[in-house]
Amino acid sequence: MCGDKKMKILFKNKTKYSEELYTKYCIFHNETNFFFAKMYNIIIVGLLIFLLVVQTKNHNYDIIILIGLSITLFILWRLFYPIYLGRKEISSEKITSQKEYYFTFYDNYFTIENDKYITKVKYNKLFRVRITDEYSYLYTDRRYSYILDNNGFTYGSLITFKSFMHKKCGWKYKYYDIIKKNSEE
Repeated sequence: MCGDKKMKILFKNKTKYSEELYTKYCIFHNETNFFFAKMYNIIIVGLLIFLLVVQTKNHNYDIIILIGLSITLFILWRLFYPIYLGRKEISSEKITSQKEYYFTFYDNYFTIENDKYITKVKYNKLFRVRITDEYSYLYTDRRYSYILDNNGFTYGSLITFKSFMHKKCGWKYKYYDIIKKNSEE
């Protein structure tokens, strides 16, 4: 990447992926998306139940069985598929071998580097950016995210990084001021 040498580096971050880091990501992701996930489930199951009632009134037993099966499969999928994905991710090489990732931020894009590859991501390709005091989550879609340990900045600071990401990502950016539970007790 010869062009990187000419571009001014704004931030550098080194993050070691681990089971603890991924678990915290899962907790954060589930807490911040809880309302929308539950509403989605309620709407889909509600519509399927409405169809079930309509078909019951019309005595279409084949369709009733099909809708009942659809409701059951939908609920099982919504319950167990996330568990499967979590277990698969925790057993992945990047977490089991505790790989280190190096994030370098430039004006128009950032790079992710490990011992095997370098990936270049433009800011407009990010789905959303969520930052807490402990971690930064750069989502590439609804479920997957690059995770940065905010203590891992080797160049630049978290305060200027938050401001920079807000400027680059606009409405996709959100900062979560998470209060530690131990301080409440």
